[in-house]
Amino acid sequence: MYRISKILLLNIAVYAGWLFALVDISTTRNALTEQIEAVVLEHAAKGFTEAGLKGEIVAVHLPRNLPTGTQEVFIKPLRKFMPPRAAGRYVIPLDIIAGNSAIKINVTVESVALINGWQANQPLKRGTPLNPRYFKRKIIRVTQRENEYFDGPVLPRNRQLAASIGGGHMLKYQHVEVIPAIVRGEKVTIQYRLKNLILTSPGKARREGQIGDLIPVIATETGKQLAGRLHANGIVVIE
Repeated sequence: MYRISKILLLNIAVYAGWLFALVDISTTRNALTEQIEAVVLEHAAKGFTEAGLKGEIVAVHLPRNLPTGTQEVFIKPLRKFMPPRAAGRYVIPLDIIAGNSAIKINVTVESVALINGWQANQPLKRGTPLNPRYFKRKIIRVTQRENEYFDGPVLPRNRQLAASIGGGHMLKYQHVEVIPAIVRGEKVTIQYRLKNLILTSPGKARREGQIGDLIPVIATETGKQLAGRLHANGIVVIE
C-alpha cells in the first residue's frame, strides 16, 4: 500500500486518448511503483472530473506481480474510470507493457469526497432562516453519505432549519425546509364560496402550511373547526 502525500507526474504522456507512462526500471523498483501511482492518480482525477464529482485519492494499493528486470515499460489504463460516487474503494486495471509482452495488474484505490459545505457558527434552533451570518463555508472530507450534505454555492432565502443543529455541525439537506407561508396559531381570513356568494370570517390556522395546502382552521367567532385551501395573504378558502 502506498499512502499519497503528493501527486507524482513523471514522464506521463497522452496518446490516442490513453494515459501512458514510460519508465526505465533498470535503476530501482521504486521508479516503477512511482510511475504506476502517477498514472493512477492522473487517470482517477480525469474520471472524477468527467463524472462531475469532487474526489481525492488518499491511498493506492499495488499488487505483488510487478515486472522486474532491466527494461523500459509502458503503463496503460485498460478502461475509463467513471466512479458512481466520489468516496469509495475502486479497482483500476492497468497493462504494463514490456517489449512484446504485457502484464495486467489491478490497482486498488481509496478515495474520499470533498464537500464544500456550510458549517453552523453556533447552535441553531429549528425555524432559523438560512442566513449567511449563521454559517461559514468549510471543505470537509467524507468517506460515506456524501450526497447528504448541503453544498449549494449560496444559502437560499426562502429556507429555514427543519431541525435544531449544534455549533460546528455541517448543514445537510435533511436540515433544510421551505419557510411555511403560515404557521400554527396565525390569524387567517376564512372565505366561504357558495356559487356567486362569498362570505368571510376571522379564524386561526391549526397547523403550518404552504400556499395550495389543505390546512385545518378554526373559526374565531363560532369555534367551528374547518379545512380549506390556503391562498395568498392568509386567505383560507372553504368550497
